[in-house]
Amino acid sequence: MNDDILLFFKDLKHHVYILESLSLRPQYLESIIPKDSFEKILSFSFSVFKIDDIPQIRSIQNQKTENGKLIIIELSSATQEAQNALLKMIEEPQGKTKFIFIIPSRFVFLETLRSRSEIIKFEESFLDEQESFFNVFISGRLIEQLEEIKRLIDTDSFKQEQRRTLFSFLTHFEIFIRQKPEYKNFTPFIWKARSFIDAQGASSKLILESLALEFEIFKKKKHS
Repeated sequence: MNDDILLFFKDLKHHVYILESLSLRPQYLESIIPKDSFEKILSFSFSVFKIDDIPQIRSIQNQKTENGKLIIIELSSATQEAQNALLKMIEEPQGKTKFIFIIPSRFVFLETLRSRSEIIKFEESFLDEQESFFNVFISGRLIEQLEEIKRLIDTDSFKQEQRRTLFSFLTHFEIFIRQKPEYKNFTPFIWKARSFIDAQGASSKLILESLALEFEIFKKKKHS
């Protein structure tokens, strides 16, 4: 991955970048960007990027610099209101500012934001492992689903970055489900599960087990 990132930073031609990754961190990007590339490099991390966070970013964007600024924003999710405000900011660039957004999946962002960004995906082995889980989830029995959930929770990815990994996992599960016409109406249940991630005391295991139970009920109603 390091070689890909270094190559990427040789020439930032675009105004806005989306880096789709579970493992990249703003601090690491700051450490490898040539110091003379920008007059200022600033980074921020948000669990949920909200409209209240916009003024801080806009204030930095409006600061005048000779050699430009790079703003790196790591987030797991963003409200629609905040995304609309971001869209307005990147459509009216100020002060030679470039943006890099680090998100677990490009589908965190609305299509309007994605279409105005250069998207770069850094592959991770964890994403490759999800396919087998998804297949068990839609075709296996409840006991098999619960066993897969336990196995998934015990992986290093979940242990090290539980909240961030769960959000990405549910996002990719939604994409997988949308490709199955007979199950696409289950997506609201995935949205509901994702909304619980930031709840105080939320447990990844309980969120996934509840989703499995919901899916069993969904399948029974569908075939009744």
